[in-house]
Amino acid sequence: MIPRSPLRAALWSLVLTAVWLGVAQAQPPATPAAATPAAEVEEKPPPVVAIGDVAGASDTLAARLAEIDSQLDTADLSAEVAARLESLDEDIERAQARLEVIFSRQLRSGDVTGAAANWERLDGRLSDFKTSLGELATDLDGWLSELGEADELWKRSRASARQAKAPPAVMERIDGNRKSLAATKRAVEKTRNTVLDLQAKVGERRKAVNDAREQIERAQRELSGRLRTAQTPPLWASEVSRDTVQHNLERVGQDMANLTHTLADYAVEHHVRMILHLLLAIGLSLLFAHARENLDEAQGDPAQAETALRALAMPRVAGVFFALFLTPYLHPERTPGFSLVVYLAALPLWWLVVRGLLDKSLHAPALAIVLLSLAEILRIALSGLELLSRLATLCEAVIGFVGILWLRRPARIQRLPELLGGLPWFRALNMWMRLCLALFAAAFLAELFGYTALSDVLILVPIWGSLSGGALVAMVRIAEAVFRSLIDAGSLDALHMVKSRRQTFLSVVRRLFRVLGFAAWVYILLLATQLLPPFREAVAGLLSADLAMGPLGLSVGNILAFVLTLWIAWLISRFVAFTLDQEIFSRVDMPTGVPFALATFARYTVLVLGFLAAVAMLGFSMDKMTLMVSALGVGIGFGLQNVVNNFVSGILLLFERPVRVGDMVELPQLFGVVEHIGIRASTVRTFSGSDVIVPNGDFISARVVNWTLSDRKRRIDLPVRASFGTDPERVIEVLSRVEREHPDVIDDPEPQVLFTGFGESALEFEIRAWTEGVVPSVRSSLAVAVNRGLLDAGIATPYTQREVTVRMETPPGSDQP
Repeated sequence: MIPRSPLRAALWSLVLTAVWLGVAQAQPPATPAAATPAAEVEEKPPPVVAIGDVAGASDTLAARLAEIDSQLDTADLSAEVAARLESLDEDIERAQARLEVIFSRQLRSGDVTGAAANWERLDGRLSDFKTSLGELATDLDGWLSELGEADELWKRSRASARQAKAPPAVMERIDGNRKSLAATKRAVEKTRNTVLDLQAKVGERRKAVNDAREQIERAQRELSGRLRTAQTPPLWASEVSRDTVQHNLERVGQDMANLTHTLADYAVEHHVRMILHLLLAIGLSLLFAHARENLDEAQGDPAQAETALRALAMPRVAGVFFALFLTPYLHPERTPGFSLVVYLAALPLWWLVVRGLLDKSLHAPALAIVLLSLAEILRIALSGLELLSRLATLCEAVIGFVGILWLRRPARIQRLPELLGGLPWFRALNMWMRLCLALFAAAFLAELFGYTALSDVLILVPIWGSLSGGALVAMVRIAEAVFRSLIDAGSLDALHMVKSRRQTFLSVVRRLFRVLGFAAWVYILLLATQLLPPFREAVAGLLSADLAMGPLGLSVGNILAFVLTLWIAWLISRFVAFTLDQEIFSRVDMPTGVPFALATFARYTVLVLGFLAAVAMLGFSMDKMTLMVSALGVGIGFGLQNVVNNFVSGILLLFERPVRVGDMVELPQLFGVVEHIGIRASTVRTFSGSDVIVPNGDFISARVVNWTLSDRKRRIDLPVRASFGTDPERVIEVLSRVEREHPDVIDDPEPQVLFTGFGESALEFEIRAWTEGVVPSVRSSLAVAVNRGLLDAGIATPYTQREVTVRMETPPGSDQP
């Protein structure tokens, strides 16, 4: 009998497997069988093409050989590869000549940085070349193997056909197939030999490139170690001869020619990428112009709108500047000449964009940053003229130092918080100006006494830091303005969570942009000053530092990873719950309480998974974690019974949903609305305004009255009294009319007016009306309407009547009668 359910089938499979294994283990090991004579072994003969299939197989072979020949023509490497290798050889020769010039004179940070970028670009080109050649060589080896197997097949087929005395036409067809195979095989072998030769040449050039990169790495390490030593005599002791100046001028001319040549080669080789870069600039300009139009038409906070409009004061200029700032990511193989052109083009755009964000009184400092940056670019480009480069460094340090002192005058610095738009920006700028003052002074002294390597680093920090900082502030403001325009224009209203939380999203995105901008600024500053490698080493050393805690070995990196993982899991859990609530469940018709339960369960699932991942970051294996949880389970069960009880009760509340968020519940000495259901306790807000924390166990174990579990219909019982002698039918008619006309009284169930009996001093009636509103307010408004209706109908509502008899007794012995 075959089991029907999958579970039963799996159980039967396990049982049969266990039985089979037991039988196999119980059997004694089998003795090796006697050797079978060779004559008795039946060998399968190799395949051959039958005589009747020769025509069809020949057509198939011809089609395949034509396909291989076509692919060989496409992969012809003779002319193209030779041209590319020749161009690459010229670039390598120029780079080697440039490297010799750099190492023949005093090492400068800018020279080493430019050389490192150039050789990295060359290594990238060789890597791409090696990858393409490797893929082609693999294809060629596969074709050769395929052709060899096909030749063996047709060789055997010819012998079989000859033995079977096949017709001459068949034999000629087979011989023709073998000739075609041989010709194609020779062509493939020739191409493979060419590819192997090219791979060898590429390997030789990669060795040269790797040697050059090792030299540059040693130079970078040497520069880092030479920050404490003087590389040249003090400026007043420097001697410059006419021959040295002429020789340096020739080197500078060679450097300029090299930059121009590499720029032209890069433009020719990557013209498609440059066209795409231009299209990106045009697209960003149009996007920013459209965002500016949306901001002009939008109605919002005037202060924030003014800031956004100033960020997009020149949208087309901002679009081009934004595109130029993305050059390192769009052109990873850029040459130093291309980088120089981009920097020179970006400086005036930087001035136009940043000027729109600043007050007119701060335009002069911004222009000074542009001029200092231009001087620094030219100083790096003319670094072959050592004396001129040193004098330029001194001038830059003096101009920067004096400019900051001018900006920090008491009359001006008091206005900076107002001009910068807030105290936090002023504090950040004030700290940066103090640091730049110290760096300019230190760079001046270092260059004066011959510490050129140190002065290069010190002068780069304030200049490039101010330039990149201003650029990133402008880009962050532009990004914020574009996002704000999308929000104000309703472009993101399709997302419910954006439509319902506009200001929340604006503040979150604003903080995200600013954090990313600050991180990018730090990275650019470390990269420009050659401090990124030592910074990485310092961070790696800090993260790998051991924090031994008995037998438990931890590191700073493990602890930071643990904390970071928990924090990220917490953020993801909140985002998942928020997205489910706003985007998913708002579009799906679900029973009351189910969306909240699913969102809460998803949130805690993410938190649990994040906690497990964080524990794994500490180095705990999951099997040890399982044992630890099992051991702690008993202690938790006994020591934290109430907590575990409330925890399990919270899970039951979420899934069983006897109480939901928004329900009106009544517990002993408590009546209110459920505001929140947590994993341990829930919050009930009473009608007096107080929040009561109720353990989840009380909802499970105690008697709870849920007034809104099935629906929100409530009955209001309102007693009414009329004077004796009043017609009861008239009273019922008036009260029924008042019920029907009341806006908060529903028709289903149908409201009723009952004559309940004769009281001591009046006729007694009772109104039974149903409502879905707030019962106290509806009861009050209904009572007011009833009173008005009775007065209009002339029906009196009597007071309670009591007869009081006063008995006067004369005390004994009194003279009164």
